[in-house]
Amino acid sequence: TYIGYNNTTGLGAVDYRITDKVVDPLDTQQPFAEELVRLQGCFLCYTPPTGIPEVGTLPALQSEVGMVTFGSFSCLAKVNPQVIALWAKLLHAVPNSQLLVKTKGFSANDVQVDFSKQFERHGIPARRLKLVALTRTTYDHLNTYNQVDIALDTF
Repeated sequence: TYIGYNNTTGLGAVDYRITDKVVDPLDTQQPFAEELVRLQGCFLCYTPPTGIPEVGTLPALQSEVGMVTFGSFSCLAKVNPQVIALWAKLLHAVPNSQLLVKTKGFSANDVQVDFSKQFERHGIPARRLKLVALTRTTYDHLNTYNQVDIALDTF
């Protein structure tokens, strides 16, 4: 099914679903609309990139003042007003902290300014935000995770 979805589609028009015995054990009691075709090994194909950065020490442990860096790599469209309000509340609760947000939209300066203003309305100054646009390489992208202590997600 689409993007490796590992459950039944529930659609009678779908005849088969490619899976494996880990995702769908032979003794599963779950009903499926499709006939399961189990591959040897794993049904997901993944080759990790070569030349990836090592996992680094947490930034808070490297900081002289123990600054905690929260981070999100979500699509900017998912960062709604409720998310911003909650993240601002978190930054207020952890005074010695900052928020790193990495997203494609930050390649435009006006998008960064508008984003910062949303936090300023909640009393969070722009200096507590690290706004990062897309990086040039996979290595650089993965290495940006080494700048984050605690990952945040949207809702």
